[in-house]
Amino acid sequence: MDLISERAAPSLEQADRFRRFPGGQVMNTAWNVSLLGGRAAVVGCVGADGFGRFLREQLEQIGVATQCLYEVDGVPTTLSVVVRHAGTPDFLIHRGADALLSSDQMPIRAIGQTRALHVSASGLSREPARSAILYALRIAREAGRPISLDPNYHPAIWDETTPATEVLHQACRYVDLVKPSLDNCRRIFGPRVDPEGCVSRFLGWGAWC
Repeated sequence: MDLISERAAPSLEQADRFRRFPGGQVMNTAWNVSLLGGRAAVVGCVGADGFGRFLREQLEQIGVATQCLYEVDGVPTTLSVVVRHAGTPDFLIHRGADALLSSDQMPIRAIGQTRALHVSASGLSREPARSAILYALRIAREAGRPISLDPNYHPAIWDETTPATEVLHQACRYVDLVKPSLDNCRRIFGPRVDPEGCVSRFLGWGAWC
């Protein structure tokens, strides 16, 4: 769930009013695929709470399949508080149910038959969701399905027991297309990397940019 400030502001402490929106990079992708007339489904976890029910209702209203959107008791829906900003926004994330997706919740047959699979670095940031998503990538690759990855890495939400570069390198072995921003690249590869250097690194990992 995204809470986004109604007005632009330099930082969170200067933002005063927020509106709720279905959020998360993968959720947004499924949402827009459906808006464009395509068929989309999400696989993930939300809390058994008001925000989780709101997300499910919003997705179903627009035609996104939610059979594999699982509710987790006792854990809140992940919440992102974001400042509306022309540049890189200030934000705060309260991690919850999304990180609890497990490999046995992956719809193996559906992933093997899908026309494309899309994942994000946010989902890869913690276990058990990390292993579940890598499992899904392997299934899709073995079935010859196109795979895309948004490497939206941010250290604030990453479990650094395993370096992000190691996990993203592993994921890119299965990925056809990555969609990095320059901010993403500089968080992953260092503040001095330029766009050409970023592209070279992802190509070296096996993905297209």
